[in-house]
Amino acid sequence: MFVKRSFCYYQRYLISLICGCALLIIGSSCVKQGQNGGSGSPLLIITSIASLNVADVGATIAWHTNRPADSQVEYGVTTGYGNVMSMKTMDTDHQLNLVGLTPNSLYHYRVKSKDDAGNLSTSGDMTFTTAKSGSPTPTPPPSPSLPAISSFTASPGSIMSGQSSLLSWSVTGATSLRLDPGNVTVTGLTSRSVAPTTTTTYVLTATNSAGAVARSVTVTVTNAPPPPPLPAISSFTASPGSITSGQSSLLSWSVTGATGLRLDPGNVTVTGLTSRPVAPTATTTYVLTATNSAGAVARSVTVTVTGAPGPTPTPGPAPTPFPVGGVDEFVGPFPSWKNVKDYGAVGNGSADDTDALQKGLDALSSDAIGAIKTLYLPAGTYRITNTLKLHNTIYVNLIGEDPDNTIIRWDPPSGAPSAGPMLYIDAVAYSRYNRLTFDGQGKASIAVDQSKSDDPTPNFDTGNEYAEDVFKNVGYGIRAGAHGFGAAESSVVRCRFINNSIAGVAVKNYNALDWWIWYSYFENCALGVTNNAEKGDAGNFNVYYSVFKGSTTADMSIANTGGFAIRNNYSIGSKVFFYAADAGQNGALTIIQGNTILDTTDAASIYLGNYGPVEIYDNIIRSKAGASGPAIKFGVAVDALALGNTFTVSNQISPATRLIADNSNTLQPAAIVAAAPVIPFKYVPSTPKRQIFEVPADSTDAAIQQQINLAASSCGQRPVVHLPATVSGKGYIINKSLEVPAGCERSRSRRTTASPFRRA
Repeated sequence: MFVKRSFCYYQRYLISLICGCALLIIGSSCVKQGQNGGSGSPLLIITSIASLNVADVGATIAWHTNRPADSQVEYGVTTGYGNVMSMKTMDTDHQLNLVGLTPNSLYHYRVKSKDDAGNLSTSGDMTFTTAKSGSPTPTPPPSPSLPAISSFTASPGSIMSGQSSLLSWSVTGATSLRLDPGNVTVTGLTSRSVAPTTTTTYVLTATNSAGAVARSVTVTVTNAPPPPPLPAISSFTASPGSITSGQSSLLSWSVTGATGLRLDPGNVTVTGLTSRPVAPTATTTYVLTATNSAGAVARSVTVTVTGAPGPTPTPGPAPTPFPVGGVDEFVGPFPSWKNVKDYGAVGNGSADDTDALQKGLDALSSDAIGAIKTLYLPAGTYRITNTLKLHNTIYVNLIGEDPDNTIIRWDPPSGAPSAGPMLYIDAVAYSRYNRLTFDGQGKASIAVDQSKSDDPTPNFDTGNEYAEDVFKNVGYGIRAGAHGFGAAESSVVRCRFINNSIAGVAVKNYNALDWWIWYSYFENCALGVTNNAEKGDAGNFNVYYSVFKGSTTADMSIANTGGFAIRNNYSIGSKVFFYAADAGQNGALTIIQGNTILDTTDAASIYLGNYGPVEIYDNIIRSKAGASGPAIKFGVAVDALALGNTFTVSNQISPATRLIADNSNTLQPAAIVAAAPVIPFKYVPSTPKRQIFEVPADSTDAAIQQQINLAASSCGQRPVVHLPATVSGKGYIINKSLEVPAGCERSRSRRTTASPFRRA
């Protein structure tokens, strides 16, 4: 069950013509935004279906999928089947044992798999015949061994800039092969030509069901600028290194100089993370691959699974998978975007870029006809020594190239009194701040301060979006409404908050309402999301599908009351998951649903000190070892409904006179599935770069149609038709419908703002 909230965004749209895939960006419209996940994943493909070890009363059904998915076999003596065997474990190699079959009988079967994005694939009907009664059971095949890379060479190993080298390899026992940098799938190939512009180290990773192995080779490029140093993996460990089947191990690593991190087997993106729990059912070798523009390095560790598994505990519910779908595409920059380097920014990490960035933000703040609407920061580290300010404007965008390498770094002179904020957003509405990293280096008190400074200033600050940003080593990541005005109806999507010593997101006044946090990550913060960072704070928020690790005060905390929805989040090792401070006679309408809460350091993972009403249902709470409960604690006689929750302590909920509780479960801790969900934190740049067909600003329908027709002639090359922000302020005046030629598929996505269409 989801509570869908919506508000208007004035945004531009891209219409992609695929089949060609042309992309049309059209003007501002008022779009209702209800975030409910979405798919966008490629097809889930089933291959290599086989019936193995067919005996008189049993058989094994095996198949392969192109990405991890669950397993299900429907079988029976007719095509109506009637019997089902399934397993929820996500894998690419599937195997289910059918038992209790009738000897010497023809059986029909089909296989099904569903991935964590909800994509379901089903095979056609297949058959096998069981052996006659008394026939010997075939010996099961041996467990697979790791792949072997017997050679990986570059010929020639040294080239001039502009030349190419042939990478060649010999591999046995692998079900997939990938080449880095680039995460290129080379399964089934034995060579690939490369033409690096700088000396580059390539890593070949081979995987199968037993794990992954890697081998590297370097192509030296002469007469080229010296490359940056390769990433360094100083440690990659598993704790514990030996487990019993059903237990888990924590993989941890320390990496410097990497722009991308991947974990195999599974091709899991772990950029920005420092650890990940795993629970292999057989001895598995894991490979961590770190990449940057100089190449890739890899390091491996093995988790040994020993002994037969003990008695299978009663299976508990698995965490709700995050329906993130595939990783979408970032399109840009466009010709109408203004590059911050045009204002003198250097972005080398040492030059002071404060004045240059401020000039760009002043241009964004201008209400002059034809003022820029999008300020673009290419990859680089932009050192600032004083607060940047964006003020009194609407429909503007501050966009970085990539959050992993586009960094605004706080570095005031030694002894300077200022502690931030790094960026102050004053009376700005319907605007976006995307794909940037704000690094306070432990010196900045606030990364982004969104707060209208006074009441008379126009533009109540609402409808803003923070997407694919990183806020690290600061006091506050985002502070909203600290001056007592505004800061409402804003969204935080796919953002990361790391080492925020006060709070990741903090709302500060009674009008700081309807903040929506989706698919975001909080690690080593005091508070994740709160309206209680300081006495007198207020406002409300909703948090969906986010991950919290090691919050030292609470993942989420409130004092002043309002409406709060806390749904389908994952927390591990924090002090408290949700803490509602005592609020006198006031109550907060609160929904806490579908969350997985593991090992809070306080005995009570959820504390409620206001009168509610509160609904707490379908949550999984694994208390820390030795805890006796209660896992949910009430400070007052709250109106509470608790249904379908799962606990690992018998003292589940503290008594309350107005509590209705039903259908709860108590399990052993080992029965709680503990794997953290994976969030794709950024859209990837389009590769290859799309051809841009730029429409002149404020054009008529004839000029727009001309560009559409030109783009449609390039069907198959994924061109983009871009309508920039209006210059005259009148928008695009059309007298007839725009037509996309037949045979070209179209898609739409938001990119820029403030280009209204008008019909004459």
